[in-house]
Amino acid sequence: MVLVALRKRRKSNRLGAAGAITLGKLNMTELAMGALGDNPHHGHARNPWNLERCTGGSSSGSGVAVAAGLALGAIGTDTGGSIRLPAAACGITGLKPTYGRVSRAGGMALSWSNDHLGPMARTARDCALMLQAMAGSDPLDATASPRPVPDYLADLDAPVGGLRVGVPENFFFQGIDAEMEAGVRAAIATLASLGARVTEVRLPDPQVTNDVTSIISRSESAALHAGLLREKPHELAPFTRARLELGLRVPAYDYLQALRLRARLARTFSREIWAEVDVLAAPVIPEPAPPLGAALEGSLEEIIVRQGRFSRLTRPFNGLGLPALTLPCGFSRAGLPLALQLVGRPFDEGTVLRLGHAYQQATDWHTRQPALT
Repeated sequence: MVLVALRKRRKSNRLGAAGAITLGKLNMTELAMGALGDNPHHGHARNPWNLERCTGGSSSGSGVAVAAGLALGAIGTDTGGSIRLPAAACGITGLKPTYGRVSRAGGMALSWSNDHLGPMARTARDCALMLQAMAGSDPLDATASPRPVPDYLADLDAPVGGLRVGVPENFFFQGIDAEMEAGVRAAIATLASLGARVTEVRLPDPQVTNDVTSIISRSESAALHAGLLREKPHELAPFTRARLELGLRVPAYDYLQALRLRARLARTFSREIWAEVDVLAAPVIPEPAPPLGAALEGSLEEIIVRQGRFSRLTRPFNGLGLPALTLPCGFSRAGLPLALQLVGRPFDEGTVLRLGHAYQQATDWHTRQPALT
C-alpha cells in the first residue's frame, strides 16, 4: 500500500485499484507552463531543502510533497521536464515514461503530442510500483500504447554489469554549474563500479530537438487555451499569457514542418545512439535550485529565457518521447540536491529503472530528508 498525492484523476482510479490511498490535491505552476514552481494565484511552491529556492515545475507540489515526507508518491506531468525538474530540485526520484506508456485521460492537456504522465517517489523501486499500476492502454486516450505492460519489478534487482551507458560529450555538460557536473560525473563513476560499460557518445544536436519541440508545444498550448486567452486574458499571470501568445504567432507551416522534423530526428537518434549504448546518463538541471525571487525578476523576456535555460536538459527527451528517470546524486555546498538523468530506448522503462535502482542500492542520497521545522 502506498500513500499518494495526486494531480490527475484518471490515474488515481488505477492506483486506487492497486491499493493506493489518495491524500489530496497539490499546487502546481499555472496551466503547467513553467519550469520554476511559481504560482501567483495560489502561492509559490516552497522547496523543503531551502524555502527561498525554486522547486522546479510544473509538478512543483508533487516534488515538494514527496521530498517533505507528506506522501510516499505523487503523479506528475512532463511536457518539457515537469516531472524531472521538481524531482531534481527537491531531491527525489521521478520517471517520465515513454510517450504513450501511460494514458493522459483525465489530465489537463498542454501539448497533446509532447505531454507525458508519470510517477514521482523516493526511490526507483517505488516509481516502478506506481508505473506498474498506471501503465497500459486506455480507450479514453487513443495515444495510449496497446503494448503489453511488463513486470517492472521482476528484473529490478538483476545485475547491471555489461549495460552500455553513454555519456553525452556535447550539449549536456556545456555551461552547467561545476558542483552539478562533479555530482553527475561521480554518479556515472558509481555506475561504472557496478559493472556498467561507460563510454562517451556524441548526440545529434539536442538544441535542434529543443527548438522543434518548443515550436510544437507553443502551437498546441495556444490552440488548447485559445478560448481562455480570448475570453479571460486578465485572469492569467503575465508570464503565462506571454507564452500562450507566442504560440498564436507560430504559422501553421512552421508547426507542420516541426512535426515532420521531429519524426526525422527521432529516427536519426534511434539509428545512431541505441546501436551504441543501452542508456544515456546526463545532468537534469544546469544548476542546483536557484533562488526563486531572483529567477522571477526582470522583464518577461528575461524570465522566459531563464525558464527555458533551466529546462534545456530535459526537453530533448520530450520531443523524442523517450523514458527518462531522475535520481538524486549528491548535494551542493549550500545543501541543495544534485541530480542524474538516465534515458532509455522507447518502452524500455525496465532498464532505466533497474539501473537507477542499482545506483540507489549503492548510494544513500535518496534516503536524505530535509530538516523540517
